[in-house]
Amino acid sequence: LGGCSSINGMIYMRGQAADYEGWRQAGNPGWGWDDVLPWFTRAEDHYAGPGPFHGAGGEIRVEKQRLRWEILEAFREAAAQYGVPMIEDFNRGDNAGSAFFDVTQRKGWRWSAADAFLKPVRSRANLKVVTGALVDRVVIEQGRATGVVWRLGDGEHSARARGEVLLAAGAIGSPAILERSGIGDAAHLQGLGIAPLVDSPQVGANLQDHLQLRCAFAVSGVSTLNRRAAN
Repeated sequence: LGGCSSINGMIYMRGQAADYEGWRQAGNPGWGWDDVLPWFTRAEDHYAGPGPFHGAGGEIRVEKQRLRWEILEAFREAAAQYGVPMIEDFNRGDNAGSAFFDVTQRKGWRWSAADAFLKPVRSRANLKVVTGALVDRVVIEQGRATGVVWRLGDGEHSARARGEVLLAAGAIGSPAILERSGIGDAAHLQGLGIAPLVDSPQVGANLQDHLQLRCAFAVSGVSTLNRRAAN
């Protein structure tokens, strides 16, 4: 439970304000930086407290890293001499510079989406958690999402929604479910034997994983995380 937030590096990173602005300008109202920033701060319990870019009292706990290495500080100082400025916060909309990442932790322990959002409400009568299931498709009736069909073991199950159906299965799972539901590139779906309900060629396309370019250096006479982990 918790998805990638239960296995990732716990880095709290919102991204560049310019990217959000680009999405809004591309025809996605409500996705500009000024539109999403209030939602970030609302969900946040930031170690520095409330301010223009951060919130307090929200579900997601954000803390400073407890990791500090002399060699990392030296590298930052060298980068500053080269012209890469030292900054304090990667989450103010402009990520240019060097800093230590903030992390989704509470008292040094991982704070996943399940810790933040699910565990506090597990006792609600209107909540049912099903694990080990594969969501097969969203049920579409008269152009409206009305439920989901999922597989558990050898059986198929379904649930209907009186309100909304929220699909949050990640950058790979969400488009796959949409395509199995008949939402996607019509020609591609027909080739797979799926009756297209909504011709939306962009579904399932243009996936970009987060790009990292790393410089690796061999050092001697100084303690590093790799050396400690190897001992």
